[in-house]
Amino acid sequence: MQSRLLKLLYIRDLISSITSMDIGCIYFGVNVNLLAYADVLVLLALAWWALQCLLDVLTVAANKIMMTFNTSKTTCMVFNPCNRSKTVRFLSSVYIVWL
Repeated sequence: MQSRLLKLLYIRDLISSITSMDIGCIYFGVNVNLLAYADVLVLLALAWWALQCLLDVLTVAANKIMMTFNTSKTTCMVFNPCNRSKTVRFLSSVYIVWL
């Protein structure tokens, strides 16, 4: 119980930094750009450049709390893609795999 509360306190600022941005998908009039459950984060964006902006902010916020990500389990899913030639960088040097 105590570890969950500590995790929530640390990750709260990270979540706030993402959700306060005006980038994401509009769902019933609400801007949605992050889904979070336990240790899973899902970023939502309408374009590759918007996703890159979210990833950049996520990286800065994670560095502040010394949080790391398993980039081997990180993927990028595109629905109805018009251009898969764009690449998205994560943690400044790792390129995300497109599904």
